[in-house]
Amino acid sequence: MKKGNFVLIGLIFCLWLVLGTQFSVASNLSVSYSLADTYIYSNGQTSLTLILNNLANSEIKDIKINISSENLKVNPSSLSIEKLPSQGSTQVSFLISSPLMDKTSYEIIRVKIEYELDSETYIQTLEIPIKVVSAPIVEIPSFRFNTFELRPGDYIELNLYVSNKGDGLAKDVKLILNQSIFVSKENEILIKEISPSETKHIVVEGFLNPNLLPNLY
Repeated sequence: MKKGNFVLIGLIFCLWLVLGTQFSVASNLSVSYSLADTYIYSNGQTSLTLILNNLANSEIKDIKINISSENLKVNPSSLSIEKLPSQGSTQVSFLISSPLMDKTSYEIIRVKIEYELDSETYIQTLEIPIKVVSAPIVEIPSFRFNTFELRPGDYIELNLYVSNKGDGLAKDVKLILNQSIFVSKENEILIKEISPSETKHIVVEGFLNPNLLPNLY
């Protein structure tokens, strides 16, 4: 075998030793996480907990944790832990807040942990995906009356079709009727919940205010 091949093999072997040692020592800090919710709603909040375990035989010192996200707000965004004894464990929590979003999306929370072990500095990174569900969007896309001609004082049935165009569950939807035009037994209608892509059919009975003048209202 040529001398150049021996040199190349030697360099590869040395590199393997260095990388193998680095990975082995760095893996002595075990980092796992848990999210309080499997997803969060737009304009909502959840909490993230990091669990750090020192599997090494030495104390880990000067642990710096930095957390960032492109669209989510993290509080606090950074913190420090002075030391973690051998075989020791600790937990730290962060509040994750989402801005108002029009569409459901998957966001990434990036975690960077820098620490010192046996006078060497190591860095671990972690990417945590989380689903952000857009807020419910409640609309009345259509309605109809039981008759084509409406006159003041006429009894009518008002058919309302209430839809949820968003991805989030709409709860306690309240419809308020203008009693000065349409007089009914109830001036408020409460819909307990409307699922995403669901349309509720609501029938309201009443009569038009007899004091109205013929016009478009």
